[in-house]
Amino acid sequence: MRQKKILNSYLLIPKSVRFFLGKAGILIISWKIIFLLFLMNNRILDAPLTSHVGSSAVYILNKFSGLQNFQSFNISDTTFMEGQIQIAPVTKIIHYNKKVLHIADGCNGLELMVIYAGFIFCFPVSGLRKTFSILFGLIIIDAINILRCSVLGFIKEYYHPYFNFSHHFIFKAIVYSVIVALWVRFTRKTEINAATL
Repeated sequence: MRQKKILNSYLLIPKSVRFFLGKAGILIISWKIIFLLFLMNNRILDAPLTSHVGSSAVYILNKFSGLQNFQSFNISDTTFMEGQIQIAPVTKIIHYNKKVLHIADGCNGLELMVIYAGFIFCFPVSGLRKTFSILFGLIIIDAINILRCSVLGFIKEYYHPYFNFSHHFIFKAIVYSVIVALWVRFTRKTEINAATL
């Protein structure tokens, strides 16, 4: 009885939406499998992206913060998590030989870029429009992430008590808001027609 109710509820969802969600689900599962099996350990995408975010954040800090001598280095960082010592590659930002920020692979924006691009890819629009929207969005997401790391570096160096709150709440809210705004901009200009699916 309960299964029939769930099926009836599912069938109430428009076919175009079910198709979109199915494509999105397959895409997410495929990405996770490819990433975990082939890309994560080799850092094929993560290494250059993490380094790029770090060096770009250093450029912004040196150019626009009114301060100088920020530098970035790719290193292996040792942390103690859940009772175990873990070694992970990071891009380290220093200021006058003092650690300011570590940018780990999880903070380079790759996952957000994949989610954003996957959402656009699943929409029933022309290939040219998808390509333009994905490229435009990836550039914006990369830029906002670089700006986030730059400002976090500045806060860590000069307004240290506000760093954790800014890192865990304010900037996450800003980055996710930008992604949602990009999706809204894209979908407002898209008419979903069930016949195109």
